[in-house]
Amino acid sequence: ASGSPFQFNAEADRPAWEREQPPRSADRFPDGYLDLLTWQSRRVFLRPDRDGDGQVVVRAVVLMKGEQPPASYSWRGRETMVAFRPYANAKEGDPWPPLKLDEERLFFRDSLALVQSASGGLDPPAMIHWLKTLMDEESLTPSGVIPLDVVGFTVDRAKPLFWRHERFPLPVALLVEACLVDEMRLMLDAGESIGKALGQAAFTAAELLLSSSAGEAGGRTPDRGETRIVAQSFAIESGYWSRLETAFYHHLQALASASPERIEAVLEAWTSEAIQLARCSFEDGLRNLDHSGRSLKALTRARRRLDFLLQPLQPRSSRELEVRS
Repeated sequence: ASGSPFQFNAEADRPAWEREQPPRSADRFPDGYLDLLTWQSRRVFLRPDRDGDGQVVVRAVVLMKGEQPPASYSWRGRETMVAFRPYANAKEGDPWPPLKLDEERLFFRDSLALVQSASGGLDPPAMIHWLKTLMDEESLTPSGVIPLDVVGFTVDRAKPLFWRHERFPLPVALLVEACLVDEMRLMLDAGESIGKALGQAAFTAAELLLSSSAGEAGGRTPDRGETRIVAQSFAIESGYWSRLETAFYHHLQALASASPERIEAVLEAWTSEAIQLARCSFEDGLRNLDHSGRSLKALTRARRRLDFLLQPLQPRSSRELEVRS
């Protein structure tokens, strides 16, 4: 078991092709690290036939369920390539399930999972701990950047939902400077707060498009589900997050290389750019509205709502400048 991420009986452990029994559709616990690395979660049965010349050919295959660990099996401490998030209300099954990709969220929004300690609510992949070991051995320099590939495939039972491949440039300094992780959290929190404000402004626009009297005394309030569908059709929030991803990587690199006295300036620059991108996404999302009175009213009220929500999120230097002007 030397070099493996967990302890097991080495005599019982072997790869799938050396096991005495072929995989079956059944639950069982992995025997060790080699067994886990070559786990047969699916089976493929080839149906042979003969062509006109008597040659053996395969004309059909049957895909079948393979083996799976019991629901009580915990992957934490065994699977080295994923992060884990605690599930406080888990009455059955794994209390530390793997962190899954979300079709509606780019990975950078959950990137704290790469650098935050388990005490902070997330447990990074074991490979991140190995990188920290290389740092301790001075095999990596704090000024370096490691390009991490984030790959995920999400299913609902046997139904594939989506797959994604992203690349995350991880500054090595984040692995050794706990204070930088805290600043990274502030960056992500600011981005989320701005995104939430943008979503509320989009909802306001959708509400007024469906009912020009919404929000007024005696006015008709449209169905929230219908309003949400119209708001999502603007693609304002998705446009914001796709714009913000590149900006986040840029400011994260600046944060990792900043001197202590420059960190606040980096955070303010990040927030200012995020707000600017939010405004651009808002205007682009509502650009194709017609010029009717209802549309102009919806645009004006929604823009005013966005300004109101973004005002307290502005960097302190920007707020002071607005007051002086």
